[in-house]
Amino acid sequence: MTICAGGQCNNLYISTLSTFFSAFGIPIFEYTHYLNFIVFFFIGLSLISLYSVKRSVIYMPFLLTLLGSLMILTDMIIYDLDFFTYIGNGLMIIGAIWNSKLNKKTFGRKK
Repeated sequence: MTICAGGQCNNLYISTLSTFFSAFGIPIFEYTHYLNFIVFFFIGLSLISLYSVKRSVIYMPFLLTLLGSLMILTDMIIYDLDFFTYIGNGLMIIGAIWNSKLNKKTFGRKK
């Protein structure tokens, strides 16, 4: 984009405009709908990895992570309730920690 004033022309590039407006909290491009696909991918990846531990849907860390991911996806798609995201993230973290405690590897010793 070129702005001419008083006989002098200046070039402004899109990154310059984006930086200027984002300093005031005004985004030029709406990019959040692109990030949703990344969230869907990583939630699916975490569910697949927890399912592959015991190959059962009644494995409690898997169920906890499934509940948390459903709360996050409900907040993203249907409702706009922030506490669903917070609680869902907490449940997914608790499920991951619980899974790591149940499947702790001990080196040099048998379980």
